[in-house]
Amino acid sequence: MSSLPDLAKNAVRKILDEHGISVIYYHYTSSGKDSYGQPTYTVTNYTLKAVKESLGLNDVRFVEAGYLPDHYLYLYFHADDITFEINKIKDEIDYVGERYIIRNIFPFMSGDVKIYFKVLCRRKVVVNA
Repeated sequence: MSSLPDLAKNAVRKILDEHGISVIYYHYTSSGKDSYGQPTYTVTNYTLKAVKESLGLNDVRFVEAGYLPDHYLYLYFHADDITFEINKIKDEIDYVGERYIIRNIFPFMSGDVKIYFKVLCRRKVVVNA
């Protein structure tokens, strides 16, 4: 007989396999300091499956051109896929060609077992100089 955490993890895996899309997770780890004393980072890319939380009517705003989705989204990841320490300050996700910055992460657990992560992301604004 499977335990409740195992059943929950299997259900999450099935949802991700059937409905998830591949995203690129950019994991930043500190690698020292540059000549000005500013931190430098090494980036490792991971391809992970994620499911996006559906937007409701309250999650859009009206602009003159029409409806525009908010710049925030939630992505769900299986706990076993996140095998590294998430850096909430630097880590980024490429979701359908748009770069998002991790703002917060919410682990969902059954007892002491992590089942999945709900990750709050904000679209990265890139300004060309």
